Amino acid sequence: MFKTKSVAEPLESHDGKRVLISAYWPLGPENYRFDIWLRELGSELEHVKNWPSHRFDQKKFITQYKRQLKKKALQPILEKLAEEGRYNTVTLLCHCKKDADCHRLILKKYLERL
Repeated sequence: MFKTKSVAEPLESHDGKRVLISAYWPLGPENYRFDIWLRELGSELEHVKNWPSHRFDQKKFITQYKRQLKKKALQPILEKLAEEGRYNTVTLLCHCKKDADCHRLILKKYLERL
């Protein structure tokens, strides 16, 4: 089972394995807690450079991120994570406060279909 949260949200016992999926290290409190950092699954910087400005195109971002997930080099990582989520709880973490603004929801749906 996959869940999503902001890395700033408190650790909870039902989070299971906490996986940071950001291309860059989180700035802020040193007490952010996660089990593994998979920077490869973070959205590529050029996809988000206009966020949160008015020039950010959500549809284009989703298309680009889905294309990124299809890269051959990512397949072993995605397959392993999908397998983990079939048998255990995996919480996908990023900096964004809301799922609607974040690639973690796209990744969650992608992993659930693998």
